Amino acid sequence: LNERRDDYRLTTIDETTLEGRNVLVSDFPDLSCNYSVEVEPGFIDFMVGYSPSSKSGITERDVACDYARQVAETFAPYFPDTLY
Repeated sequence: LNERRDDYRLTTIDETTLEGRNVLVSDFPDLSCNYSVEVEPGFIDFMVGYSPSSKSGITERDVACDYARQVAETFAPYFPDTLY
């Protein structure tokens, strides 16, 4: 997750765990919320887009992040042990 954490384009919102795995929640401002779950040797990324100017989609970052979290939690029991 260090690669994601160090990406200058993203703002870290939260660091937590899911099913014993490290999670980094980050924001690509006015574009997407990314919920990145660590799976060696990398991560599985759940991204939900948003735009404050959207007329028909998600307009708020927190709503996008909540959707990304819900999807990650739904799939968590099926994550592989590794990405090899």
